[in-house]
Amino acid sequence: MYIDMYEYYKDTRDRFKHYIYNIQVELDHLLDLSQILDIQLFHSGIQIWNTVLYAEEHINHIQEWYCSKI
Repeated sequence: MYIDMYEYYKDTRDRFKHYIYNIQVELDHLLDLSQILDIQLFHSGIQIWNTVLYAEEHINHIQEWYCSKI
């Protein structure tokens, strides 16, 4: 059971990190375009990244907990 859950959270964490990387790339493109067009796209960019980083940290803690059980 614990090994299965460990693998589940490992896969979840890896997918999450992959999605985050893709989001970062797209946000960089959007920010570049917004600067060219001289418009402000994001009012709460810091809040978005704090939420994302919190979620990633939470997944890592869950995985560490399961690692300690096997």
